[in-house]
Amino acid sequence: MKLVFPYVPSDSYSIVLTTVNWCISELIRFPFYTIKAIPTLQNGFLGSVFGHLRYNAFIIVYPLGVFGELLAATHGY
Repeated sequence: MKLVFPYVPSDSYSIVLTTVNWCISELIRFPFYTIKAIPTLQNGFLGSVFGHLRYNAFIIVYPLGVFGELLAATHGY
């Protein structure tokens, strides 16, 4: 993690918080677009579940990610 956040201490939880939230958002986003590209899956159960997650998970994930990035920025100084 020193390559990504070189000025933040290694034991800082802000890096973990930021990385976990980024991974969660990507794990929702990429399957959503993959399911949308396959017409047979688009209107099925997976399409509705990932559509719901794609447009509602940001309510929790994005503020936590911003909070983790702000903590990383403050820990770096």
